[in-house]
Amino acid sequence: MYYFNLHILGSLFAENVYNIKKPKVGLLNIGEEKGKGNLLTQSTYRLLGRQ
Repeated sequence: MYYFNLHILGSLFAENVYNIKKPKVGLLNIGEEKGKGNLLTQSTYRLLGRQ
C-alpha cells in the first residue's frame, strides 16, 4: 500500500500545484514482466491496474 499511497499523493500534487488535469503516475520497474520485483512492487502493480 505504501507505493499506492504515494501514487495518490503524487497525482493530487500534480493536479493542485501544476494544474495538470489528469496526471499520469506510474510504477517504474526494471523489466517488462508483470511478475518481476519484490512483493511490494507486485502488489502495487495490481492495485494500479484496478484504477
